[in-house]
Amino acid sequence: MKSSLYIFVSSHIPDGYVNAISHCIDNFSIERVILLDILKDNGKKIEREAFLKELKQRIITQFELLADGKYLRYYSKEHNFTSREIKINEFHKQRYSNYLLKIPGQNINFEVIPYNLLDEKIQSYVDNENCYFDVTTALKADLVDIFIVILSKHLRQIYTFELLTTTRTYDDKELVHNLTLDITYKYPNLSNTVFTQDKIVLGETVANKNKEIVDSLETGLNKLAKKFASSVLLVYLIIVILLYIGIIYFIFTNDWNWLEPKTYLQDYL
Repeated sequence: MKSSLYIFVSSHIPDGYVNAISHCIDNFSIERVILLDILKDNGKKIEREAFLKELKQRIITQFELLADGKYLRYYSKEHNFTSREIKINEFHKQRYSNYLLKIPGQNINFEVIPYNLLDEKIQSYVDNENCYFDVTTALKADLVDIFIVILSKHLRQIYTFELLTTTRTYDDKELVHNLTLDITYKYPNLSNTVFTQDKIVLGETVANKNKEIVDSLETGLNKLAKKFASSVLLVYLIIVILLYIGIIYFIFTNDWNWLEPKTYLQDYL
């Protein structure tokens, strides 16, 4: 089964996505990347699709530039992106080039998900492939919903890229080739953190206990239903037997004469 990385996006800057994709290619052997945007205003669907299309191209461009010894930097004051030369050795240039070979542009896709279809969409993903979910740039307002939906599918593959450096530079120095796993960055599985894991275990324990209660009640109800059905059948059987005995009694005591005028039998006798 193929593996895919699903990234919940919000930022227009490609660096966080480049880091997550690079790490997942190295560690999870992903074959495809899908950028996801949760839509709460249906009137902005076209706008968000345009945003994702532009973001996809910017991510690809960043990989291409890094493979060529350059870096696409965002300048907030000018509100634009400009490429510039950076110091990067040949090994890392080839590294970024290899990333593009493993996941070419056609394997980076995007999808706008209406908020009310989030559960349905996630289910369709997990039904068809091995899924990894990245929430590094996901909006905080969406995190709880994302967690609940993914965990409800019995998945634990929810990750975030976290810098461990004491200061931020917001440039190529924060890209994965300048970082070291577990020293200057980590990519934790959020479902395995102490707090989250406790809550998951507790939630599953409660869910299992509730299931046991429901199963017990269901078993009890089935037994009662069988007893009730048996009792009803017994009552019907007793009534039939009494009716049969009554008919035999009438026949043998000549009491049939009182009923005969009320039937059509007299026309044939």
